[in-house]
Amino acid sequence: MGSRFKSKYRDLRDTNLTGSILQDNIRVDSDLGKVYWVLLKRRVSENQEAGCFSTGKKYRTVTINGITCPEHHVIWVWETGKWPDELDHINGDSLDNRFVNLREATTSQNIYNKKKERRNRSGYKWVYWDTQRDKYRAEIYRGEKSVHCTFHDSAQEAYEAACATAKLLDGNFYNPN
Repeated sequence: MGSRFKSKYRDLRDTNLTGSILQDNIRVDSDLGKVYWVLLKRRVSENQEAGCFSTGKKYRTVTINGITCPEHHVIWVWETGKWPDELDHINGDSLDNRFVNLREATTSQNIYNKKKERRNRSGYKWVYWDTQRDKYRAEIYRGEKSVHCTFHDSAQEAYEAACATAKLLDGNFYNPN
């Protein structure tokens, strides 16, 4: 399983959570990206939404037979019949679990699709103010390594340069936001 859930979740491919067990316990609305209970349980009514927020995460989880799974992985299994290694939310919204918004990805590809960091003050993804040069720095990292670094007079110019490089590097996982 991808590194995102490795520490908290076991490798779901090795569990006894098969498609038939899922179908016995839940119903999935792939168009809405929601999971609902079908079995009446203590404190759970039929057709009640099954997912809940995982502590400290931006994802919803579902616990079935004592096994906690990311909700978007459950939806993926429901549609494809297999557990994924790692999934990416195409639009970057980790709560949008519609099947059309999910795709298998590597950890690196998942990172390419991430949004601008909150603490970024330039207003643009990949663009930072360089105080030593008094210019905007367009810089893209892959892992610990900088793969693109150029300097520009405006944040907009730096952003355009970074976008051109990111399109080439990231392919279908390119996300300018």
